[in-house]
Amino acid sequence: MKASSSTLSSLFRDKIHHERLGFISGETVSKAHFDTCLDMVDWQLAAVVVAVASVPLVMSPVGLSGLSRAIRWLLTWLHSPKTKCDILCWEDLSTTALHSCNGPCCVPPTNQGQQQVNRDPQARCYHTALFEVLNIAWPRCRERKTAKPHYLSLERSFLRTDGNTLLVYIVLTSPGLRTSLSDESATFLYDTFTFSTEIATAKFHRYKPGVNTAPYLLGHLHMNEPRARAIPQLARGITKSEILSIVNGYPPFYRSRLTTHSGVSIEHPVRIISDVRRAGWLIATGLSVHDPVLAYNGAYQSLYTDACSRVQSIVVEVIQPAFQQNAVAAELCRVAANVICLMNKDQTGSGVTSSLVGTVLEDCTDLGVQNYTRNLTANECQYAIDLFQNHRVHVLNVQEARRLEPILPAVLAAAICGTFKWWNYYKNKGSVLPEWLLTEAIRSAQIWLSDCRENDI
Repeated sequence: MKASSSTLSSLFRDKIHHERLGFISGETVSKAHFDTCLDMVDWQLAAVVVAVASVPLVMSPVGLSGLSRAIRWLLTWLHSPKTKCDILCWEDLSTTALHSCNGPCCVPPTNQGQQQVNRDPQARCYHTALFEVLNIAWPRCRERKTAKPHYLSLERSFLRTDGNTLLVYIVLTSPGLRTSLSDESATFLYDTFTFSTEIATAKFHRYKPGVNTAPYLLGHLHMNEPRARAIPQLARGITKSEILSIVNGYPPFYRSRLTTHSGVSIEHPVRIISDVRRAGWLIATGLSVHDPVLAYNGAYQSLYTDACSRVQSIVVEVIQPAFQQNAVAAELCRVAANVICLMNKDQTGSGVTSSLVGTVLEDCTDLGVQNYTRNLTANECQYAIDLFQNHRVHVLNVQEARRLEPILPAVLAAAICGTFKWWNYYKNKGSVLPEWLLTEAIRSAQIWLSDCRENDI
């Protein structure tokens, strides 16, 4: 801009004089009165305002980018909260429990006053959605801030998180989980991911900006309409490492230590991913009081099916032949073998309960299994698990059969129950975690949750 402020003021005044009749069209205002009003204007100040307002119109995109960086630097130097973001990442989550309840684990129905507050979309944004479920992490999160990157708006608030934390949240709120992924060919700028559960809805864009900025996810988490909503029972006591193990392929029934129906605590048989193919975890599931999480890694489904096949092999080829001469034990083995073979063949637990009516193992598919297993010691539970986990597929010898015989009804009931629980879960309860969120590129990327604005979802 070469023109001086006096030149600008002169031009500005001439323009006003030239168009004054247009500004006062339809009104009987004298020229003398209008000129008097013009004489009251500070034309030097007006010129400065015009000049500043014209900067974005005359600057190049490179210049505007530099101006934006300068403004951000100035706000950072002034410690403006606009340049900072909250953080809730993996290291913020408790290593013990993820959720703490004061009394029953539920969100009470909103009263009239709360309903008014919750009409504000911010009241149901990530502040509520995340911190209601991961409430133990919230006190620490309030203390932590990070610099807002240049690609995020100064006018909105954001929370920095990561893929594992987002996965933990999805697993804990997964009833009714639905997901979608846009066709990557639709745009080269970003992919769009969504998920929704009974508690929350989320939408993300994964941006691929270029060589100087790593890919990142930008989206938001929106709490559904307030209502009476129970925090899932599984949220009580489950840890982030247990959920991460499930996300990485462990069965959805996994707990690092199990509490059995008899009240004893034992270590879970799955310690590495190859253990999933073996059947010990299904027996542990039949013995355990723990409910499964309602989302699992679908990439490992074949391992769960292999485990069910191994339960069948151990019952049919290892246990049943060893008790052919014992009428009571032989009947137990026959019933267990038939039911497990039927479930594996049809890949469902439907109809199994009715087929057990009137047999020696009636009502052992769910809660009734504790009638068979409630007296097992820790050593007996461990023996049953080891039998299906580690035993070679050949008939039990005499010593092994003698050790198994006193607890045979409990062991076979646990085998039926564990297999039933998996197939029932697979058909009716479990949701597959979104594949896009399980990829390393997404889990290692920075994730930014924005505040919620109208029409964001």
